[in-house]
Amino acid sequence: LHRVDRRQRQMCIRDSSRMFATASRDKSVKIWTLVDDAQRPYRLVTTLNASDAVVSVTWASDGALAMGLENGDVWLYTCARDGTWQLHTTLERHHTGPVHRVACRPDGRWMDAYDRVPYQLLSVGDDGCTRLVSWYIDP
Repeated sequence: LHRVDRRQRQMCIRDSSRMFATASRDKSVKIWTLVDDAQRPYRLVTTLNASDAVVSVTWASDGALAMGLENGDVWLYTCARDGTWQLHTTLERHHTGPVHRVACRPDGRWMDAYDRVPYQLLSVGDDGCTRLVSWYIDP
């Protein structure tokens, strides 16, 4: 981006994609794509709104997006085949303070007893806790 907005808290790039996401104190995550335009090499795809300032953001390997909020919540969004984004999971008050970092485990790195690969999300909060949670997203 050409200039840094003080409200922007974090940016993450999606592996093997031309997309990136920015987390902001204005209670939103913006999803961008790179385009072949020398004047403006990126285009806004969509804005995901949250209930509080977004402190951290990360991509899962299949394109789902996790965000950590200032109030301690963690939200996971998924993208449908038609390109619309839906809030899939909320972990309310997952931490007692801001969620400074979120990270997703890559697919295929861990299997459960039924040979399904769950999502695993690691989060680090202002409360001094590191939490690891697992869940499934049905295709």
